[in-house]
Amino acid sequence: MSDNELTTMKQRPIERLHLSKVYLQRQLPLRDPHEDVYESLPSLTDVDGPKQPDYTKNVPGVPPEALPVVMTLPLDSRMPVLKGPKGKNTLYTTYVGETYYKRPGEQVDFDLTDLEGNFYNLRNDYNLLTDVHLKPFLRQHHIRDNLTDRGLLTDDGRVIVNVKDYNEFRRYLRHYNTAISKKADDLARAYDREMNPVVSPAQRMAMEQADNYRKRNEQAKTVRERIAQQRADRVLMYVKKAKEQDRRLKRIQERDMDEALEKEAMNRLIEEKRRQVIRRNELEERKRQMQTIKYWIESEQMREHKRKEREKAEAEAKAIKLRESWESHLTHQQDLLEREAQRRRELEEERRRHVHYRDIAFHRRRQQQQGSFQKIAEARRRHRKRIDEQYLRNYNNRIQEMRTNAARKSEYTLYRQQFRV
Repeated sequence: MSDNELTTMKQRPIERLHLSKVYLQRQLPLRDPHEDVYESLPSLTDVDGPKQPDYTKNVPGVPPEALPVVMTLPLDSRMPVLKGPKGKNTLYTTYVGETYYKRPGEQVDFDLTDLEGNFYNLRNDYNLLTDVHLKPFLRQHHIRDNLTDRGLLTDDGRVIVNVKDYNEFRRYLRHYNTAISKKADDLARAYDREMNPVVSPAQRMAMEQADNYRKRNEQAKTVRERIAQQRADRVLMYVKKAKEQDRRLKRIQERDMDEALEKEAMNRLIEEKRRQVIRRNELEERKRQMQTIKYWIESEQMREHKRKEREKAEAEAKAIKLRESWESHLTHQQDLLEREAQRRRELEEERRRHVHYRDIAFHRRRQQQQGSFQKIAEARRRHRKRIDEQYLRNYNNRIQEMRTNAARKSEYTLYRQQFRV
């Protein structure tokens, strides 16, 4: 590193911080684990604010950065104002699967040069999204999309946090950059002492005393700021806890009220549904009863109609049977008369023979039908007669059995009376 670079480091803090990083990387195998955070959050890592163009660089007699930028602007120019944010602010820290607080080293988990313990007084709450062991799982596409939809990650995969965690992360970055700046200043001063050995021991002692005094002042200032910040955080924590308790009680009351109203509405709805079901069941039962009664009436009417038709058919069959019987009797009488007339009128018999044969054939067929009917009727009568005879035999047998039992009973009674006597 040349003398011009060291002079530029003393003049510009931002460039000094960058060059100190370069010098540290050359001298020690040290890597800054927050380089990506510096690039994404420049307003948090820049100690002296954002970079501004140097308007006093070419002004003779004015040292670099001696005047603010506003004093170097022309009178007719517009004052530079930072643009305010538009819409909702999203606070985020590191990528998913990366821890918040990285240690300044690759192989160690602690820093022996951190005398104030800035890296160990921070919050150490467990956060699932910053667990390095779950990095392969959390960076899966479907898991990451689900976390993004739920509002836990940004579109580029950074963890969204609240204001408290964001301020804690800023404090950590500030302490980290302060430590790096101090280390760069110490290395630069050591390099100056090595490159300028002409300094007298008294001057070197005075410089060391001045450095020690400055370090003690900075340490005391840092301790005071940390104590004040802790007190403010503690007061804010108590206030937030009280407000959160009030909000929680209010939410519980509102939730209980909503649950009671919802339960009452649900009970009313259930009761109304039950009444509707009962009413519908009653209507269906009444309809079913009416249909059953109607079916019974129609069935009774149909049975009555069939009964009348059956009686009418039986009456017609009986009339036909009587008429056929009478016709059969008349035929028989007519045959007798014809036979008698044949004996008396032999001459007319020859003339009426064909007519008589025809009548005989016709009457024969009629007789066959009547004979069939008579056989059926005779079979029915015989069957009915057999049934009546069977009933009569059974009845007589029953009477005989009853008489026999009565006689036996009377004999037994008489025997008992004789035995008693």
